[in-house]
Amino acid sequence: MRTAAETQVRRPSAVRALTVLLAVTAAATVVVELLNWWYAPEQGFGLAVRTGWAMLRSLGFLLLIRWARRLLVAITLGVLAVDLPLCGWLLGVDGLVRDGGPLLAAAALALYGLWRAGRAEGPIPAG
Repeated sequence: MRTAAETQVRRPSAVRALTVLLAVTAAATVVVELLNWWYAPEQGFGLAVRTGWAMLRSLGFLLLIRWARRLLVAITLGVLAVDLPLCGWLLGVDGLVRDGGPLLAAAALALYGLWRAGRAEGPIPAG
């Protein structure tokens, strides 16, 4: 007889596919940012900060695929708290709208997905 602790629940194929897609997307973002840094005509401080933050976010998402939701929420809000003022300070209002808008949309979508996933989870039936 198997206990509930010994039973491994297999994730649905859609979840497995989306997890792989998330990892590939984050890795591709790192590659694109490195290429952007390499081929940029001026490799100044602003580009270094932008590239560094983008790579840290990508690395964070790669590491957080299996971590707790609370930590993901905290890091998402922390990135918003640091990155949005940096965009405004380094790039001005135009850069804040251009770079901060998509960042806010991505963070809102991530937080909404975490909220929905938390509501969908329930006790695992012992069947």
